[in-house]
Amino acid sequence: MVEEFVRTRIRPGDAVFEGARLFEAHASGVEVTQAIQYYRSKEHLTDKDDRAPDNAAEVVAYKAAWVRVYVEPGLFDTTATVTGKLLVERRNRQLNYQAVATYTPVGSWSVTADASLDYRSVRGWTGRTLNFVIPAKEFHGTLRVTPLIDGARFPAASVVVRPLLIQTLRIRGILVAYKGPSSANPPAPGQPPITQLTLPAPTLADLQSTSGKALAMMPVQATGSYASAGVLNFATPLDDMRTGKGECSVNWGVLLNWLELLRDNDGNRADVVYYGLLPSGIPLNVPGCGHNGLGSGAVGNQQSLVHEIGHGYNFDHTPSGDVGKTDPNYPTYEPYQSASIGEFGLDIRDGSVYDPKDSTDYMSYGPSRWMSLYQYDRLLLHKRLDPSWISDSTIFDDHPHIRPYDLEYHWWPDPPWLGREVESARINPVISIVGLVDDEGRVEVQSVARVRVVPDVAGIQTAWVAQLVADDGAVLSRAPIVRLSPVGGCGCGGEETDPGRGPFRFKAYVPDVGPGAALRILNDADEGDREVWQRRPEREAPVFTGVGADQDGENLLLRWELDSDAESVCAQWTSDQGETWHSLAVGLNEGAASLPLTGLPAGEVAVRLLAHGGFFTGESDVLRLEVPARPPEIAVLHPTDGRTLPAGGVLQVAGNAVDQGGRPLPDDALLWLLDGQELGAGRELWIAAPDPGDHELVLVVRSEQGEATQTVRFSTQPVDA
Repeated sequence: MVEEFVRTRIRPGDAVFEGARLFEAHASGVEVTQAIQYYRSKEHLTDKDDRAPDNAAEVVAYKAAWVRVYVEPGLFDTTATVTGKLLVERRNRQLNYQAVATYTPVGSWSVTADASLDYRSVRGWTGRTLNFVIPAKEFHGTLRVTPLIDGARFPAASVVVRPLLIQTLRIRGILVAYKGPSSANPPAPGQPPITQLTLPAPTLADLQSTSGKALAMMPVQATGSYASAGVLNFATPLDDMRTGKGECSVNWGVLLNWLELLRDNDGNRADVVYYGLLPSGIPLNVPGCGHNGLGSGAVGNQQSLVHEIGHGYNFDHTPSGDVGKTDPNYPTYEPYQSASIGEFGLDIRDGSVYDPKDSTDYMSYGPSRWMSLYQYDRLLLHKRLDPSWISDSTIFDDHPHIRPYDLEYHWWPDPPWLGREVESARINPVISIVGLVDDEGRVEVQSVARVRVVPDVAGIQTAWVAQLVADDGAVLSRAPIVRLSPVGGCGCGGEETDPGRGPFRFKAYVPDVGPGAALRILNDADEGDREVWQRRPEREAPVFTGVGADQDGENLLLRWELDSDAESVCAQWTSDQGETWHSLAVGLNEGAASLPLTGLPAGEVAVRLLAHGGFFTGESDVLRLEVPARPPEIAVLHPTDGRTLPAGGVLQVAGNAVDQGGRPLPDDALLWLLDGQELGAGRELWIAAPDPGDHELVLVVRSEQGEATQTVRFSTQPVDA
C-alpha cells in the first residue's frame, strides 16, 4: 500500500518523493550539452555572477546533443552499478508531449556510482556518467528528457530543453592555388636549396573537412553550407619574417589584400563568413592569419579555421598566450585563469571533456582550446550564421533538418533588424579603395574598383576620410578610412596603437553615386583636413573589344582584349539572369586565364569580366556556357585520417556532402562502410569504436551527377579505465 501510494501520489520534485528516492541508486542530475553547458555551477565557480541554472546555455536545433545523466548510490551505499535508458518526448501544438524515442547509453552501458568522488572527478570524465546522444534530426522543438534508471522504484525528474533556434555554419571559401618558391628566406647552411612548388587550389571537399572542429564547437546545425567565392593564383611564399610582435608578415599582407579583392568581387556578403583556404605544403611562418573579418589557413588545419573565422565574426583575441591586444570584455571566471572557458566543455564527436581549470577560449593561444561560455553566447543570433526560429509542431509537420543553401543573395534575418541595419546589409554600388599608409603619413592606393557589395568594413575606424568630389570640389559622397590590422599565428593581434598613425593597411567603401571628377583622401586628424592623396580620371572606363570562353576538361578558358590598360581584371558568374553576381577570380592579366570549374553549378551559367581602370570600371558582354555535371564534393569530418581512438569508446562517424555548386545533398545520399561492412546512411552515426587495431572507414555518396568516395584510416587501442 505504501509503495502504491508513492507511485501514484508522489511526483518528482516533491520533498517526500526526493527523500524516498535517496534510499536507492538514482539519477541526481541531467546535463544536456552540444559544446559547453552550465551544470551545478556553484560547485566550481566562486563568483556568483558567473553562475547560472543547470542547462542555461541555449541549445540549437538539428545538432546532436549529449545527455549526461549523473548517478548516485543509495543513502546507505558507497557504490552502485547503474544503467538505464533515456526517454525523449516532444511537445506538440496542443501542449501535449509525444514520445520521440527511447535511447540506450552510448559507450559504456553501465556506470559505477561512487559516493566518494568529488564534483570535478565525476564531471571531468564521461566514464562517470550514463551518456546518451539525441541525433541531430530529432533534436528540435520543445523536448522533455527523462532518465529511466533500471530497477529504480521512483522515476527520475525530467528536464525540458527548447532547441528552437536554427543556425548554420556558412563559409564561402576563397580557394588559393600556389606556384612559387619553396621559401622566402635563403636556405641555412646544409639545408636544401630553394625550389619551385606547384600546388593546386583546394576543393569544396577540402573546405568541408577542414571545418570539422568548427561544426563541433559552434552553436550551429550539423549541416554546414559551403560555396566557392573564387580562385586565387598566388606566387608569394608566406614564411617571411613578422613585421612586429604578434603581427603577420609583409607577404601575408599581400595575400590578405588579394583576399579582400575577391571578397569585394563576391559582394562582401553579410550572411556568410569568408575564408582563404591555402593548399597543403605552401610555405608558412604561422599556421593562419587574418584581418578584420577575413581569415586564411591551410587545408586540414581545423584549429586555424575555427580561430580565423572567429575574426570573421568580429571576435578579438582572448587573454592567454602571446596574443597582443585582447578583448577587454572577456570575463574572468573565478577561480580559473584568464581566458578560461568558464564551464565544462564537451566534444560531442567522441566525448572528450574540457575542464575550465586548464582549457582556454578558442580565440586565445592558451592550452587545450575550446568554445567558451562568452563566445558561445555571442554566436547566438549572429547574422553571419543566418539565425531563424522554429515553433512547436505536431507530428504531421515536416521539419527538414537540412536547410537548403541558396547561393543567391535572397535572405532576411529573423527576427528582423532595424531599418537602417537592413539598409546597410543590402548590396549597394561602392567605390572600393584599398591601400597603405606609411609611417610618415604617405598614402599608397593599391586598388580602386567600382563594385556592388554590402558596404560594411570590419576594422578600426580612423579619423581619415575618402571622398568622391565633383568638378567644383563639392563632395558627392564620403566614407571613413578603416584600418585593417592583420593578426595571425601562435601569438597575434599586435599591440594597441593609435589607429590614425602609420604604417597600416586600409580600406574604404565610398558610395558610388555618380562618375565624379576626383577621388581624394583627407587626414582630418591634422588641422585643416589636409589632403594626402587625390586621383583624377586619366581616361574613360576600359572597354572590352573582344571576349570569349571555352571549356577544357575541368577548366574554364577565358580570353579578352581591352582598348587600354587596366589595373586589374576580374571575373564573375551568375545563374539567375544577372540578378546576383558571384566571384570567380581576380587579378587576371595577359588577356587569358584558365580557371577551375570548382564551385560552379551544373547547367547554364553566365560569366562576365570587369576591368578596373583606376577610377572607372569597364564591363564585358555576358558569356553564356553550359557547365557539365560533376560528382559531388564530399568530406569525412570525423574521425580524421590517422586518428587513434579508445576501443569501445563513443565514436561519431560524421560527414558532409554538397553538389558541385555547394548545395547540401540529403542525408540518405551518404552511406558508410567500416572495414568493408555497411554501417548505415546519414550525415552522422553513433557507434562504439571497434576493437583494438587498424580500421578503414569509407564514405560513399551517390547523386544524380555521379558518385564520390572518401576513405580514412584510424586505429583503436585498449584503454585502462
